[in-house]
Amino acid sequence: MSRPRLGRRAAAAVLGIVGLGLALQLLPPERSQAAPGDVDLQLSITGSPNAGVLGLLAASIDWTVRVTNSTDAEAITTPATGIVIRDEISGIALNLLVGARQNPSPTTGSYNASTGTWTIPSLASGATATLTFRTQFTLAVLNYNAILTAQVTAASPTDRDSTPAENAEIGDEDDEAVFRTGYGTLRTVGNLVWNDTNANGTYNAGEPGVPGAQVIVESAGTRLFAGHTDANGAWSYNGLISGSSIVVTFIAPTGYVFTAPNVGADSANSDPVPDVPTATRASTPARTVSSNDPNIDAGLRVSADLSISKSAAPASGPAPHSADYTVTLANAGPGAGAGVQVVDTFLVGGQLVPGSLSAPAGTSATASATAVTWTVGSVPASQARVLSYRLVHPDPGFHTNRARVGVHEPVAENPGLGCRHRSDGPRDGGGRRGSRCAHRCR
Repeated sequence: MSRPRLGRRAAAAVLGIVGLGLALQLLPPERSQAAPGDVDLQLSITGSPNAGVLGLLAASIDWTVRVTNSTDAEAITTPATGIVIRDEISGIALNLLVGARQNPSPTTGSYNASTGTWTIPSLASGATATLTFRTQFTLAVLNYNAILTAQVTAASPTDRDSTPAENAEIGDEDDEAVFRTGYGTLRTVGNLVWNDTNANGTYNAGEPGVPGAQVIVESAGTRLFAGHTDANGAWSYNGLISGSSIVVTFIAPTGYVFTAPNVGADSANSDPVPDVPTATRASTPARTVSSNDPNIDAGLRVSADLSISKSAAPASGPAPHSADYTVTLANAGPGAGAGVQVVDTFLVGGQLVPGSLSAPAGTSATASATAVTWTVGSVPASQARVLSYRLVHPDPGFHTNRARVGVHEPVAENPGLGCRHRSDGPRDGGGRRGSRCAHRCR
């Protein structure tokens, strides 16, 4: 494929008590925000084999390690200081190396080739520093398998989304990276993580790349590569031996979720398949790579912020123990919600009054004996949709029903809210019926 999201807030559920004019707003815990002074360091590695004897056998590998003090969606402007990065070379299958790290050249700071330690005094927000060096074989080799891993072991101030020197699983955090290469017919895979701005699951001209997305390439459970997309959303791994079966995992930056997978041609669609629409980590199905594959891409979308509020009011008319319910679905943005469906489950024994179900234009609602299913579709940012209906309660007392977002893309964190409603029988001997509606949405 040749192709050149924003803080996610937890949705708010509004709770009301009809008749008392009381409104209480509860916010579920928000995701962690970048605190003043936080930094976000990101590492990436590439390796390029060089031909040896007769141009047939590899004799050396040129490595490039990059570290970026990313600004990403939070617009972090703090410089990082006291950065220490350690790298390690492993996996050589045949012949020792002559000087594990030859001709080191850091663009910033100093590098100790004997220990693999790169020290950077300061790195401005948005800046990138680069280190290059070569590993040399004693002989041009027939078979080899070389792995370079690196991670940030120290930095100040706090990295907002990584733990220095964690050593848990290299490549799982964005201040770690790994690159594996080998001799043979090497193949290159890539190539883009993009913002699917029109949410159609297909790359269209003009849709921008997403920088800073994590990409992990694995084969038979072995991690071959872990890095990040560049400023244009591009990524590549050029150390893959022909015939390898690989799985590629993408981790979306903060504020993004994945678009619909496998829509249309492979050259223009999104390959990773998320477990749920709200997932921020998704993997491709296994694929065998016998030639260069530039079509392993991921489409992302800016997160939506969907919320549901629900209210009940005493219904007028002869029906006993009835109430008019209103369900409001709102999107605070910044992204549009798509494929949205709301399920509103009735209280046990509740009966929908025929003809009372009302859905806005462009949406549809169907009722079963136990619930209303409201197919909303798309909800643009800063807009709302309202559903209403009347329900007859089986008897006086407190009753509960619940509305929830059943299907949605992208994220809508509010799991739904129930409405607890009390309806009373006749208030006096004259046969007049009244209703006191005290509901709690949760």
